Amino acid sequence: MAIEFSFLSTVYNNARTIRSTLESIVNAIHRSKIYSEIIVIDNYSFDGTFEILKTMSTYYEKDDYVKRFTVIRKRCSRGWGRQLALQSALGNYIIFFDGDSYYKADLLSCLLKLYYENFRGKVLLINNPGFYGIFPRDIALRIGFRDLNYAEDIDFLTRLLSTIHEHDIVSLPISLTVNEPVKGDRERRYEKGLSYVSRIIRNRIDRAISYGLAPHNGIIMFRRIYGLPLAKAILLTLINTGITFLYGVKIKPVINKKPNCVFVDEKYLERLIDPIRLGILRYPINPFIRDVKSHSTREIHYMSKNALMKAFKV
Repeated sequence: MAIEFSFLSTVYNNARTIRSTLESIVNAIHRSKIYSEIIVIDNYSFDGTFEILKTMSTYYEKDDYVKRFTVIRKRCSRGWGRQLALQSALGNYIIFFDGDSYYKADLLSCLLKLYYENFRGKVLLINNPGFYGIFPRDIALRIGFRDLNYAEDIDFLTRLLSTIHEHDIVSLPISLTVNEPVKGDRERRYEKGLSYVSRIIRNRIDRAISYGLAPHNGIIMFRRIYGLPLAKAILLTLINTGITFLYGVKIKPVINKKPNCVFVDEKYLERLIDPIRLGILRYPINPFIRDVKSHSTREIHYMSKNALMKAFKV
């Protein structure tokens, strides 16, 4: 009775959303009928998140398809928390998820079946924030997460795509997540006062590391990707550069490549799955950018904040 999928996450003060998030994942696991596990690292939440997690883990401890529901309390950054969960995982395939997103259970179950029946062993990437793919455990462990509190997922994906062979990547342009609406700065959910200022500084440093924001890369990102006026792009780049310099951070960008992948479109799906599941998958399929010859991996993942695989060349 092997565990196939490991759903992993790091949470901090997600009491408002974590129950709905996990219930949507459990619902998808039940629909797919594929043995899975859930591992959540709680960074000492103080809003009741940990208590909700413990209650849910007890409730599902004898579940037919959720074979393990592990909750670990540990002081950690987002990246280090994901790494701890990854090291604890027993599943053959790894899925990282966010604790403030809701997943469409019918679509997610369809995706699990599609991967398990057709793409096992490959990296499956999807056009989705909060849930960006399925990874064989050996590949995920080889890449690993660094001790970053911000953009740790971008850092992971960019390092992965800079090393993995293009034929081991499958791209599915699909969106299955609804993110929690947040007014204002999302980071204010976590800290206040000086702790908030410290967190913002840490995030800027981690962002520079994750995106490889040497000065010229910073201007490229803020100008080309975010579409900011040149003066503002230069100002933000100077702020990032100043903070990383003051804290002694050396930026070492990942080697850039132009990855290709097997592009899964509707015609390809028709040959793989039955009409009912195809109908479920069809409605969220989004168009891709068709030509990115001028984009490097790093630039692709500047864009991936909103649409992970839109920049892949078809």
